[in-house]
Amino acid sequence: MRQYKQKLIPYATIMLAIKQDVEAIQTIIHYYESYMIYLCQKSVIADEGIIRNMQFDEEMKSRLEIKLMMAILKFKVD
Repeated sequence: MRQYKQKLIPYATIMLAIKQDVEAIQTIIHYYESYMIYLCQKSVIADEGIIRNMQFDEEMKSRLEIKLMMAILKFKVD
């Protein structure tokens, strides 16, 4: 069985987010924020082929947040 470091998002929060509750949507975005930050990091490679530092792409993070919000609003529960 998979072990999670974070608690899962409560069912009630998901249902409120589907009904366009702003606070619930923000809770879900906050839950996935560390993963989105990880996805938005880019390695900068110097001329020698060595990774110098990591850059954070703020625009990509905004796009991921928008896609997450759109997915939440399209989510159907039977």
